[in-house]
Amino acid sequence: MKYFFILGNNPTLSLAEIASVLNLKPNQVLFLSEDSLVVDVADSFDAEKLINKLGGTIKIADCKSQIADLTAAKIIELFELNNGHQKINFGFSYYGAGKFDEKSLAMELKKKLKEDGVNSRWVTSKEKQLSSVVVELNKLTSDKGVEIIIIKNRDNYYIGKTLAVQPFKELSKRDYGRPSRDDYSGMLPPKLAKIMINLASDNVKHKLLDPFCGSGTVLTESLLMGYKNITGADKSAKAVDDTKKNVSWLRENYQLPNANVNIMQWDVRNLSQKIKQNAIDVIVAEAYLGPS
Repeated sequence: MKYFFILGNNPTLSLAEIASVLNLKPNQVLFLSEDSLVVDVADSFDAEKLINKLGGTIKIADCKSQIADLTAAKIIELFELNNGHQKINFGFSYYGAGKFDEKSLAMELKKKLKEDGVNSRWVTSKEKQLSSVVVELNKLTSDKGVEIIIIKNRDNYYIGKTLAVQPFKELSKRDYGRPSRDDYSGMLPPKLAKIMINLASDNVKHKLLDPFCGSGTVLTESLLMGYKNITGADKSAKAVDDTKKNVSWLRENYQLPNANVNIMQWDVRNLSQKIKQNAIDVIVAEAYLGPS
């Protein structure tokens, strides 16, 4: 099974996270650029579930084929756009070097679909690629639409269909909608916290510690990811209070499994007085980085 991953702002971290979560081997990477990755995996997966686990991936797409020429007829055939549709929205996102004549291909596609009795709307953007927001608002991952991903690879094109986009609304809600947010000590974005957790561990049974918990982002994201034994510490009383409020808010707003969450005010230099040896399996933290 071949899949596309559209990488985030830090493609190196995005790639490392995907490789960790999927346990990728080098020979499974078919294509890699600064913004996209094509992999070949043995088994299919739930793209919606996976993109909710990942922090550094913008889109996941199903790779339909590798072709030499981009034609409307081939796109209709690959994506079965004339099979059972009366109306469909479509859009293109092109990744790779060189120019892509999107308008000519879109007009040809609309014409051929009309000949097949299918009304269509071409979804466009000012950017080279459609954003996750545009894809979701225009329902391009539903049965009413399709985002066609095109990745240039030398003289050929990988072509596929977007299956899932990064849950931007939920990520924003957990970043800006939580009750306690400290611009000094609690600025770790949920997306980055997810990446850090995924790089540190692939086992939700692990006992996780964040000794610089700040506003509790690592703790709340690990709770959402299914970790059941979580400890957070900070020497700041305000940080501990903020973390407790944010964990309570998360539990009120999301259906979470029962988990043991221990939050305490304690200096990391003396943490061994509170935590027994071998009681923690993994540490995930954004430590103090010094004055700005």
